[in-house]
Amino acid sequence: MQEYDVAIIGAGPAGSMLARFLGNKSLKTALIDARNLDKPYEGKGLIKSCGGMLAPDAQKFLKSLKIEIPAYIQDDIQPKYVKTYDVQSKQTRRYGRNYINLDREAFDRFLLEGIKADNFFGFMANDIKKENGHFIINDKIKAKILVGADGCQSKVRRVFFPDLGVRKYISIQDVLENQLSREYECYFDEKISDYYGWSLPKGDKTLVGFAIKEKDNALEKFEKFKKAKGFGKEIERQGTLILRPGFFHKISCYENLFLIGEAGGYISPSSAEGISYAFKTAKILFDSNFDVKTFKRKMFKIQLNIFYKNLKSLIMYVPFFRKMVMRLSIFN
Repeated sequence: MQEYDVAIIGAGPAGSMLARFLGNKSLKTALIDARNLDKPYEGKGLIKSCGGMLAPDAQKFLKSLKIEIPAYIQDDIQPKYVKTYDVQSKQTRRYGRNYINLDREAFDRFLLEGIKADNFFGFMANDIKKENGHFIINDKIKAKILVGADGCQSKVRRVFFPDLGVRKYISIQDVLENQLSREYECYFDEKISDYYGWSLPKGDKTLVGFAIKEKDNALEKFEKFKKAKGFGKEIERQGTLILRPGFFHKISCYENLFLIGEAGGYISPSSAEGISYAFKTAKILFDSNFDVKTFKRKMFKIQLNIFYKNLKSLIMYVPFFRKMVMRLSIFN
């Protein structure tokens, strides 16, 4: 059994960013991910059922670390606007947004470059337990500190925080064979969901998706949405779970055990954007030096931000308020 000071499960934006910070400390770190990230990349880039757009807050965070996103990660098409449809009111508006359209898996691999950690890729953490003050993973890795950075379907959360109450949505996304539009389009349709749908050019194809409540006939409603919009047959279908935190989101941690990024439900309830939260929660945990009280205190600003985003959701997702805002919008 290999022993470590810190074991990070999940090598996405949260886990890789924490490992990057820990590289400057004398803590022996294991970075674990079920994906074969050490094998050559095939270039498909469609591993996440969430479009693959890098929000301004995440861009700002990377810029503060002097990390520049290389051109090969970025899609040839970079929409400068979000074209928004309100199905019930039949209103359409365009809003300026500085997102970066990128290849998500290439981005994840890029973030791993130069990290000083022992990588366990292609390693499925099926068995996680705590014994004598240490965390044991698959009877192969032993660590004093365990960090769950393993996304919305976090194994760490399910084992140690099974009662974390967060709204759950199914994100269904189809890959369409042709490029239908060069714009990033957003759809609001309360008959389908109280969240939103999207279409996005990705290379010479189009991604079309919708986030729908977990137990709300998600697939049937998604097919209804596609038919109404005239989208054709998919060549590939993807799906994942999305967590949507409420106004008073809890911080998930106790002695030597922490959740960061989507694993802890730290994701925007208004847009489902999670990469900026992944970066920020990783930095907060590092700055807290794995002290529970300090971590909770520093995470209060994340809680406030999620509270604010829930208020914003009232304007975006309550039909009456959305209708009024779109009517008052100048940019058309």
